[in-house]
Amino acid sequence: MTTSKAAIYIRYMMCCAASAGLLLAGCVRENPVGNTPEVVPEARITAFAFQELKTAIVDIEERAAAASRITVYVPDALDARRLTPDITFEGVSITPPSGAAQDFSQKVSYTLKAANNAEKQYDVVLQKSNSTKAITSFGIKDTEFVGEPAGSAISLFVHAGIDLTRFAPYVEFKGYSLSPGAADTVDFTNPVVYTVTATDGSTAKYTVHVQKYRLPVMFLYTPKPIDSKDEWVEDATYTLYDGERQQPSGRTYAGKLDVKGRGNTTWYVFDKKPYTLRLAPGGKAALLRMPAQRHWVLLANHADKTLIRNALAFKIGEIFNAMPWTPRSEQVELFLNNEYAGVYQLTEQIRLDENRVNVSEISSANPEGGYLMELVHSLTDIPYFRTHRSREGYYIANDNDGAAIAVNVKDPDTNLDGVWERITTRVQEAENAIYAADFKNENTGYRKYFDEASIVDFYLQNEIVENPDVDHGSVYFYYNPDIKKYVFGPGWDFDLTLGNYPDMGNNKFLVRHEAYWLPRILDDEYITARIKARWAEKKNAVQNLLQFIDDEAAYLDGAQQRNFNRWDVLGKAVYPGSPVHYSYEAELQYLTEYFENRIAWIDAHINEL
Repeated sequence: MTTSKAAIYIRYMMCCAASAGLLLAGCVRENPVGNTPEVVPEARITAFAFQELKTAIVDIEERAAAASRITVYVPDALDARRLTPDITFEGVSITPPSGAAQDFSQKVSYTLKAANNAEKQYDVVLQKSNSTKAITSFGIKDTEFVGEPAGSAISLFVHAGIDLTRFAPYVEFKGYSLSPGAADTVDFTNPVVYTVTATDGSTAKYTVHVQKYRLPVMFLYTPKPIDSKDEWVEDATYTLYDGERQQPSGRTYAGKLDVKGRGNTTWYVFDKKPYTLRLAPGGKAALLRMPAQRHWVLLANHADKTLIRNALAFKIGEIFNAMPWTPRSEQVELFLNNEYAGVYQLTEQIRLDENRVNVSEISSANPEGGYLMELVHSLTDIPYFRTHRSREGYYIANDNDGAAIAVNVKDPDTNLDGVWERITTRVQEAENAIYAADFKNENTGYRKYFDEASIVDFYLQNEIVENPDVDHGSVYFYYNPDIKKYVFGPGWDFDLTLGNYPDMGNNKFLVRHEAYWLPRILDDEYITARIKARWAEKKNAVQNLLQFIDDEAAYLDGAQQRNFNRWDVLGKAVYPGSPVHYSYEAELQYLTEYFENRIAWIDAHINEL
């Protein structure tokens, strides 16, 4: 029984039946003298009780087309063969009369007569009462946002688009009635007490706390486990809800996708795995207001216990905008197959696209088109080739010669017939120019092949954050056919930066001496002069990012707690052995101080480049 039947009185009106010349109880009859209609009194029962019961739940259900029904909930032990009803009614008479004992072990019918002699019938039946009273489900209908009762408390998290001052949750319960009602709009700014009443009149109270996720929330469902970074899990689905920062909030994204693991160390070493997402063909989406694309990445940031370093480095990349595009990203809370997976960074994947690396794609039909590459230490990605140079003493994984730099062609990674030799030859020519005797020459040296402004900004982005991965991989560059040069960037892979790596020290130019190609390029005084000038131009903007750390930490509050409840790594050593701090606040303080000191150190030593 739901609240919709509890003590509801339905006043019904019926039109006069002209052919029979009858006026039914409750109809409105026109007054021929004046303009005010005459209302004919109804006949109806307004209250029903038994003298033998102190209290009982009575449900009066008005019906227009049949006899109305009165249900009285009584204890199982009650002898129903002789009960005396007290009946309050409107009308001229009721038969049998109020106060006359009846056998209620079976249905008893009462007939009321109105002032116009119209009659109305009520059937009275008894139901055995019980003490069942419980909320069984509480949340948002047809979504994953469900609060599970824990004793007399219910805690429900909802997405940021919900207005807590006017929220109508979906409630299922067992019992006679619920207050507030199952369809009521309620202000959940503060905890709300729901009362469930059983048919025996007993009650159970639930204190409901409704809170909002500040971050976007993503639900990812896969038909089988994601156990490979090479094989796609197809026919997965996702639902993504806006967060507090998306304004106006409330948008939902959903559809089909494929998913696989990604990364090297992050995939093989860490329990919290990163993922690559590929939306279904034709399912390109502008997730969380980022420009529409099919290809996305969920960064786990497991080694970074602030969860902020990648986002901070991307902000630095936006400041040093001679790299024409820096990946955009948003922090999200991820549920994988209904299990909480933690805080992830939903990030644009580095791709050739009009909204990302915006160059035309090379192909046999477009042999002068652009292509995206990565300098790496691993030959596991295909297609790849090896250049003729290497850093002294540097060995490449899986390369028996140990002599060459590996170059992965990231995009396009197929249909390179007829243009593969063009790519490898061009890259080798560019590398030869870097190490040539006249490498500083504007017309014949490296500047003939590389965009200078992107070199400057790529270097500064990675040097500011002291990126140890810049000599391992994640060094992206691409050929831009419009300027017929290679462009450094976009920057990528910053979770181990800003002191989050063993023995960094914050007292040296790391990238200047330990990176692919850049140490040789920075032997040119022309390019170091440009770096110094660019630093002077942008250092205040970089300094202002200290506030970004505070703002991002405040935004992550609550979410980071859930993340570290799921992944218990605070105060514990995590590969590759970064400094250990025993609270999230201590991790933030370490990052803030390291960043501030790093800015000061670079500013004091930039002229030594």
